[in-house]
Amino acid sequence: MVSRWFIYCQRICGSYDRTIKIWDAESGDLIHTLYGHTDWVLSVAWSPDGLYIASGSGPMDQTIRIWDAQSATLLQTLARQTDPIQSVAWSPDGSQLVSGTWDGKARIWDVKSGTLLHTLMGHIGRVYSVAWSPDGSQLASGSEDQTIKIWDAKTGTLVQTISGYRASVYSVAWRPNSTQIAGSSGLEIKIWDAEAGTLMQDLGGGSISIPWSPNGFHMASTSVDPVIYIWDVEAGEARPLLLGHTDQVRSLSWSPDGYKLVSGSWDRSVRISGRMRHNPARK
Repeated sequence: MVSRWFIYCQRICGSYDRTIKIWDAESGDLIHTLYGHTDWVLSVAWSPDGLYIASGSGPMDQTIRIWDAQSATLLQTLARQTDPIQSVAWSPDGSQLVSGTWDGKARIWDVKSGTLLHTLMGHIGRVYSVAWSPDGSQLASGSEDQTIKIWDAKTGTLVQTISGYRASVYSVAWRPNSTQIAGSSGLEIKIWDAEAGTLMQDLGGGSISIPWSPNGFHMASTSVDPVIYIWDVEAGEARPLLLGHTDQVRSLSWSPDGYKLVSGSWDRSVRISGRMRHNPARK
């Protein structure tokens, strides 16, 4: 999986080789390799200030770890879970972390103390994806039970259950500066009004990863082959993007200006697109 790509041109990826690697996105040089997990690294995420990394691991490890990105040192290991950590996400202010696990629960953590604040229970299948709303007031979780659940981040209470998928929801992503949320199964990508729980748009085609561009006008998605699709969300149209992968793309992330895309694939490579022609500043 490939993390958010920061302005100072570093990116991270977690691997089945139990390591996390930090790369220089311009030169392609390896900056650090982080060792410590004893099983697959299933999820990685930068803190909002770019100083720290959170990671979640697989069946033989089941821990969340917090790292200092500059010194490549382990700062903290959160309490061992009962199942693999499929997804981790920082709150917008960087003070909290949410994790999604195979036991069907999402958990909210205080990063500084390592204290478990809330356990979000309600899914009846693995939680594959978690995401904070842009203002940090709500959380979303996507699950094997074919639903998206919206939670109050302060109290941990369930606000909304969004149904309407025909397969597991692998990815959820809030639209920047919006109350809309996108969710994707292996069969369909849909955009919802998170407050009302109503369907806004059905883009078709499923995806493992669906990041919004920074301005919220475009979305990237994966497919069952090495092709990446760039969606004009307003028009509901997609164009293919080929970066030379030879196997399925599993993770995507936009550059901060929205002109480039970084992708991670089963072919064991991470690739960066050339400068794309769409205008990320379009109003």
